[in-house]
Amino acid sequence: MAERVFIGVAWPYANGSLHLGHVAGSLLPPDIFARYHRMRGREVLMVSGSDEHGTPITVTAERRGISPAQVAQAYHDEHVRDLARFGVSFDLFFRTSDRRHKEVVWDIFLKLLEKDLIYRKEVVALFCPRCGRFLPDRYVEGTCPHCREPGARGDQCDSCGKTLDPTELGDPACKICGAAPAPRSTEHFFLRLGALQPRLEEYLKDKDFWRPNVLNFTRNWMREGLRDRAITRDLQWGVEIPLPGYDTKRIYVWFEAVIGYLSTSKEWARRAGRPDAWRDLWQDPAVRHYYFLGKDNVPFHTIIWPSILLGYGGLNLPHDVPANEFLSFGGEKFSKSRGIGIELSPYLDRFDPDPMRYYLTINMPDNRDTDFTWEEFVRKNNDELVGTLGNFVNRVLIFTQRHFGMVPGRAEPDELDHEVDRMIHSAYDVVGRHLERCDFKPAMKEVMALAAFGNRLIDTKAPWKLIREDKTSCGGAMHVCLHLTKALCMLAYPFLPFTGRRLWRMLGEPEDIERANWDDGRQPLPVGRKLPQPAPLFRKLELDEVLGVPPSEGAPGKAAPPAPPSGPPPAPSMQPSPAKPATGPAKTAPPSQEPPATDRPAGRPQKQPQPSQPAGRPQKPAPHKPTAQAAQVPDPKESGAWFDRCDIRIGRILEVKPHPNADKLYITRVDLGTEQRQMVAGMKAHYGAGEMTGKLVATIVNLEPAVLRGAESAGMMFAFDEEGGSRIALVVPDGEARPGERVLALGRPPGTPAGRIGFKDFGRVEMRGALVSSVEGETASVEVPGQRFTVRAGPGFAPGRYIAVLMAEAPAALVTGSGVPLTREREIANGARVR
Repeated sequence: MAERVFIGVAWPYANGSLHLGHVAGSLLPPDIFARYHRMRGREVLMVSGSDEHGTPITVTAERRGISPAQVAQAYHDEHVRDLARFGVSFDLFFRTSDRRHKEVVWDIFLKLLEKDLIYRKEVVALFCPRCGRFLPDRYVEGTCPHCREPGARGDQCDSCGKTLDPTELGDPACKICGAAPAPRSTEHFFLRLGALQPRLEEYLKDKDFWRPNVLNFTRNWMREGLRDRAITRDLQWGVEIPLPGYDTKRIYVWFEAVIGYLSTSKEWARRAGRPDAWRDLWQDPAVRHYYFLGKDNVPFHTIIWPSILLGYGGLNLPHDVPANEFLSFGGEKFSKSRGIGIELSPYLDRFDPDPMRYYLTINMPDNRDTDFTWEEFVRKNNDELVGTLGNFVNRVLIFTQRHFGMVPGRAEPDELDHEVDRMIHSAYDVVGRHLERCDFKPAMKEVMALAAFGNRLIDTKAPWKLIREDKTSCGGAMHVCLHLTKALCMLAYPFLPFTGRRLWRMLGEPEDIERANWDDGRQPLPVGRKLPQPAPLFRKLELDEVLGVPPSEGAPGKAAPPAPPSGPPPAPSMQPSPAKPATGPAKTAPPSQEPPATDRPAGRPQKQPQPSQPAGRPQKPAPHKPTAQAAQVPDPKESGAWFDRCDIRIGRILEVKPHPNADKLYITRVDLGTEQRQMVAGMKAHYGAGEMTGKLVATIVNLEPAVLRGAESAGMMFAFDEEGGSRIALVVPDGEARPGERVLALGRPPGTPAGRIGFKDFGRVEMRGALVSSVEGETASVEVPGQRFTVRAGPGFAPGRYIAVLMAEAPAALVTGSGVPLTREREIANGARVR
């Protein structure tokens, strides 16, 4: 019998459009998890739905002058459409307004009432004299009694995460009319959480594997002691109380919405024609239950829902609750109610889902809050999807199609071929372990590391040379590269399902990838299989293209709260309020294009657009005017921090001519892959014009532009400088490279380049030439005069080699994106500084 896995996903409120905070927090992670487990042959049930009750919907409805049912219907339809477009593969996306959901809620309510775990109690609630009614918690805002932050809701404070009662708020005000409410008596039903605490503590004893944020939050609640909580409210919209005499009250959303996991499972079984199939998932203790949500929902899934299940009895409890922290935009949390963030629908109207799935995975707020920026999104797409994964696949498939048209046979394997097999099996093991633990970010990084290895592999194999010398050996090399491509396809599929499906077809696979087994990528493609014509997997994006309309005046990078519309909402295709700034690009993307692969080593194809501000900062308008919007770079002390803000690229010198107004300067034209730039270089005393022309050199391309003796210089090429300029040598790649390829510090996470960096600030980056004294595995011992240290080694490192090193808190060798180390163009002393 196949192993079973249950996945519950926090129910989004049907009071507004889905935004990227929802996606990163609770929608994308479970989809990755579900796709992985399905590929492992496990029976997966992933459920969620629209939370259509509660005050967020009624507040929206009253402001618009329509019914809550109209609001819920429109947004439910929009959610279903956008989730499908983004590839979130629910087995059933249900809704809390469905009568079958209500029947399950009533069953649990009455069972707990029968066990005396629910009881009636007279309480004091807030009554608005102007509106003439009791105010549910979300109808009240005021000052949080714990952290003293204003704007806390009557049920929870977003600033400190504490759950609240409306009567605890300081300076409370009605959200509808603004009047100060007064306390009055009313009767409600309460859940005896205090009585359930001992059983809950026993359940939580073995949960040390939970994420620290989830475990700490839950333990803090338990230490404070659980208080009984009201589970009904004075409302007309929601699940009715299944007892006579309570027509003006409803079961409150925090109690009934979590029961949706069970009601949806029962509805799934009914629709499948197996009405008791839900029991296999809920009453078999071997089945693990996982719940995905944002951190503001933690107590409802680690305390409230387990308490309800313990009280009811006979149902599986949550095994893991891998809640994420918040995704922020311009430094503030994404929020429907406050209109902050980027909505999913406008993005999907213009772009493919996988680039955003990739960025939100690699930037996932798993253990800490992370910030969304369009600049970083563009950079990740261009440098990593296009420049690493897409680049490798494109090179392999186009070369194979051009020269063989089918999967060639494997030649006698050499040591590098065995290394490919080891790398594939290692990646499978590492990615699998991470996904089993719900660690999605490191799993995605491992996939991309394998793609980077693929680019180095094809550079080392050099099939463009082999094809002229030994076609059989060349075919063997491409056989190995195709095996790596297949493995990448399988490993990337849970994260990038649309890309994985396209690539699977380009590998000539006859069945859909969803029918494939996770381990299929461990085996190579069959020899002789005809390969279809390949197409690019990704396309390069421009910053202006995704930014579209600049953010609103006075609030750069964040949306303004939507103005209350008049009349009923439009049909399901609701558009963002005009009060919001652009949440995505303003123009439709052109057809997908990627630089054509050639029979030459490709490396990283193109220089990326320059962001107008550092990633993580609110974005200024008009990024195409960097001089007017220059970023103010912080002042870190470490050389490495300044290096991270530099955009260093490989360039090819196309033209060198004397500067008409300076005896020691050249005016050069440098090819950077996607553009050519003029750079003024002080090389005339050391290099003839002919010696420089055609060379590949390291350059910094986000240096503040300067005018030198009347000639503009848009960048600077690097040179090793011996004894204050007595002798210099260009900094060049020690192997094949391509214009536009980014220069990285090996073993150091890639930084986020600033929009512009001043010459003085760039001078704080210390880079020096160093001699490799020994290499052991992935570690090289290097030395400069008076100092010896170790750096991470890559291909091409050998004793006696001269390499460029970043002198940071942890020294690191400088390499191209495809792993080629930087070295001296001519003889220069050990320890020479890069300028």
